Amino acid sequence: MHENDVDDVCFSAAGIPYAVQKLKRSSIIPPTSEDRLWASRVMTKSISLNKEQAIFMLELAMKWGDAAMWKQVMKGPSCALGVLDVNMLLKAWKAFSFEIVRLR
Repeated sequence: MHENDVDDVCFSAAGIPYAVQKLKRSSIIPPTSEDRLWASRVMTKSISLNKEQAIFMLELAMKWGDAAMWKQVMKGPSCALGVLDVNMLLKAWKAFSFEIVRLR
């Protein structure tokens, strides 16, 4: 196997947890193109995010100022009002706008 294919194979085998771990290891702001790639991979399976993964991706969306990513994660079943912390919603409201953050 070629070294460039390792991440693709690992993502195919491990899925979202592998991509989330890759994102957790990076703390560069603004995000690198590789960070964006991993976030995009997670977002292709956003309907499958568990609560912890969804919250992590929402925090990342706020950190990156990515309203589109916020909205996509919020559409998932893991993001019910009872699951999200009110403080997180208030931070998101400040980062984006009420129209972006309002629940459905």
